[in-house]
Amino acid sequence: MFINRFATNAPVNQAKVEVELGELKASAPFHDDLGDYAVADGKFLEALGKKGTHALVITIVDGNESDLLEGSLEVGAVTALETGHDQGRENNLLLAGLAVVALGVVGAFGWLVGRRSGSRSTAAQGGAQ
Repeated sequence: MFINRFATNAPVNQAKVEVELGELKASAPFHDDLGDYAVADGKFLEALGKKGTHALVITIVDGNESDLLEGSLEVGAVTALETGHDQGRENNLLLAGLAVVALGVVGAFGWLVGRRSGSRSTAAQGGAQ
């Protein structure tokens, strides 16, 4: 999560952030490298990753200031492509794409060779006339 002040849009860094999902509560520490807050609790993330709408309460405390945010996150069904179970189809598409590129390269090479040999025979005919 990126957290900014409403009035100035200035980032809020190093605040204490907690996220609640039903009975579960997890802290979301600040990451200096990306400037974001993220939950790393496995049990919390597993519950949040289940299909459905999840009501969330986010508590932010920054010095003497605090805010309580309420929202929801909707998680859709996971497709076969997202789980990696349909890698054969992806590989077939990749191979088909590479085959089209290879045919294009061979065709372009043949066109260039034909064009060069065609220009030589025209020059020879033109010189003989």
